Amino acid sequence: MVRKCGYLPLAICSVGRNLSGKISLSEWQMMNNDIAEYLQKDHHDEAAETLSHILDSSYDQLPYYLKQCFLYLGIFREDEDIDAEDLIFLWMAEGMVSPVEPKKEGTMIDAAEYYLKELAFSGMLRVLVDEFSATRRFKLCCLHNRARELSLYQAEKEDFRLKVLDFSDGKQPMLDTSTLSDGTRRLVIHFNKQVNSWTHDLFATDHLRSLLVLNSDRKYVDIPLRISDFVKFKLLRVLHFVRCKFEGRKLPKGIDKLVNLRHFGLLYCDLDELPPSISNLKNLNVLNVRVYDTAQISIPNVFSQMILLKHLRLPHYSDREQTNKLKLGDLLELETLVGFNCLIHDLSSLSNLKKLRHLVPHVYSNDSLTSILKFVMYYGARIRTNLCIEHKCNFTSPEGVAILEEVLMCPNLHGLTLSMVLIYKFPDCGMHFSSELTQLKLIGCKIKEDPMEALGKFLNLRKLCLGYGAFVGREMSIHDKGFLSLEYLEFRSLPNLEEWRVDEGAMCNLSALTIKRCPKLQKIPDGLISISTLKNLEIELAPEALADDQEAEYRQKFAFVHSFILRKLDPFNASVIGANDMQVIFGKYQEWRESAVARYLEVIVFYFSLFGKMQKGFGLDANFEAE
Repeated sequence: MVRKCGYLPLAICSVGRNLSGKISLSEWQMMNNDIAEYLQKDHHDEAAETLSHILDSSYDQLPYYLKQCFLYLGIFREDEDIDAEDLIFLWMAEGMVSPVEPKKEGTMIDAAEYYLKELAFSGMLRVLVDEFSATRRFKLCCLHNRARELSLYQAEKEDFRLKVLDFSDGKQPMLDTSTLSDGTRRLVIHFNKQVNSWTHDLFATDHLRSLLVLNSDRKYVDIPLRISDFVKFKLLRVLHFVRCKFEGRKLPKGIDKLVNLRHFGLLYCDLDELPPSISNLKNLNVLNVRVYDTAQISIPNVFSQMILLKHLRLPHYSDREQTNKLKLGDLLELETLVGFNCLIHDLSSLSNLKKLRHLVPHVYSNDSLTSILKFVMYYGARIRTNLCIEHKCNFTSPEGVAILEEVLMCPNLHGLTLSMVLIYKFPDCGMHFSSELTQLKLIGCKIKEDPMEALGKFLNLRKLCLGYGAFVGREMSIHDKGFLSLEYLEFRSLPNLEEWRVDEGAMCNLSALTIKRCPKLQKIPDGLISISTLKNLEIELAPEALADDQEAEYRQKFAFVHSFILRKLDPFNASVIGANDMQVIFGKYQEWRESAVARYLEVIVFYFSLFGKMQKGFGLDANFEAE
């Protein structure tokens, strides 16, 4: 069978899946004959045709609900990274995920993740499992070219009513009444910066149910069509934009009239605000607003009227307190809440969200941290919580240390990020550390004493990241039996780290280690050699610490590692930002952000005035200064 599959890994995996439920020799022989029948067909490119036949066979054996999900994947470009969470939200809005029966545990997201798992197992889809995430099972997925061709072919064959227009790479397909038949239900438009903007007018298409406008560039681009009024899409259920630049930085007219809309996605779009009239979308189940870290977008206080929302992703961008807090207490159906900001959103409303299953809050003060901690401790048994503690919290006082200890001992916390929070000494809570915490990130915390002995006592910690001056000491040690569950460890931009010791028996389950921009680190610990589970090593060392003979020795010692990347730290890129620098830079950034526009206008006025004076000095008679 392997030989008949042309030794193609995808084909072998597909056949293996089909065989996994067959336990008798006769069933295996029947399967072998069926494969042979597929492969005996005439073809020119044997390997490609073999793969196509295997994929056809795998598709035919998919249950109906998975076939629908697979056909939907044709909306994405081949080999494109697809955010698994975004895909799941789209599936649910399209009605492709069956509701979970009341007597069974789990949510529709759990069912959709099962669909992803099954498609990956069938070989139809490549899925990147987020092994270390506290809240997500899958991170990315990808459809290779043969599988996408099959998806589009079967979509046309089975009247899936999907139309994909690719304007990217300078292509200019026609967009007229002959392009979209009356039966088209899903329209997907791909474009990038090479497209001449505003060249097409999307005519009245009352029959559309889904419209996705996807930009493949990493920056905002004008969408390549003119939509004067979205009212004509009155039956639209899914509206999804990615990296789109809207005219006037405002939503196009008529979106607030789409009362049938179930999914509204605005991913990294150039937008100032959502209008208050967004409250008209009373049937919305998914609102996914994701922006770049430096972007500003205003969200109106209208969620009390959008009571059917189940999944809400809010932008995380502000550290300034808002007087009129956004109230979320009426969203009784809410299951996912990402981007909850204690400075902007009403904390008291969280206790009303009885169906909440996934929470990512950001806190900026000790008081709000205490409040969110009480909520997590009381309700958190049913919620997967990834808590982000931001720079305005204070853990340098005895009272602050006590609050931090409460956080670290919280039994219902699954992920924790401490960003630009000064700690100096990491608390040691002994065996009282949270047993649910699986992911911990420390950024710019300026820890002076070695925190590894304390951190090593988290029983189920799987991912640990220390970055940008999180530790400012010179030495770190990991002792025997420390970090028993740790699988991923990352050191990045630790400016003073000179020596790191690892005892034999420590980190016995470590599979990936990354060390970058630690310019004073002199050697790789010998204790790592005893960790047989290591699969990926990526390490940067200073040039003086990595002579040719030393590099060869390291490569010999770690020959058992599947992927070993060892490089010299670039002296032109070796400047490391320490914790002090990070605090200063962050403060300056906040000041700049608050007054950037005002300063910019001052500069403009100054130069106009200067040019006016120059004109007068040279006897010019133009009215430049007045203009």
